[in-house]
Amino acid sequence: MPGIGSSSCDLRAVDFSGTKLAGAAFAGAQLMFADITGAALTKADFGQAQCAGTIFANADMAGAVLRSAQIVGADLHSPNGQRTGRMVYPNVAGARLGGADLRGAIIEGIDFTGTDLSQTNLAGAGLRRCLGIPPRR
Repeated sequence: MPGIGSSSCDLRAVDFSGTKLAGAAFAGAQLMFADITGAALTKADFGQAQCAGTIFANADMAGAVLRSAQIVGADLHSPNGQRTGRMVYPNVAGARLGGADLRGAIIEGIDFTGTDLSQTNLAGAGLRRCLGIPPRR
């Protein structure tokens, strides 16, 4: 539902699984350990949101804004290892994705320059037209 506003709210451990949250405003919200599995999050704004430990498995995040969000340890993979969360052209400038599990995610058109990707699991991720991803060692 476009226009849903939850910015700066305390939404820790809330179960949003399977909900339709397209265009929702989560800017600055506390979403630690929330379950957003399978949610429709197209064009949702997560700018400066605290998403440590949040489960985004199978979420559709096409066009989502993740600018300066803290996504450390978040999970975007499905338990059976299938392709999962979809991130198409989100703004991740300054986001901390350290330790995030992005296995199998479809990630397209993202400039990761300056984004913390330390210990981020990108195994099997479909990376298309992305910039700033350090070479694998």
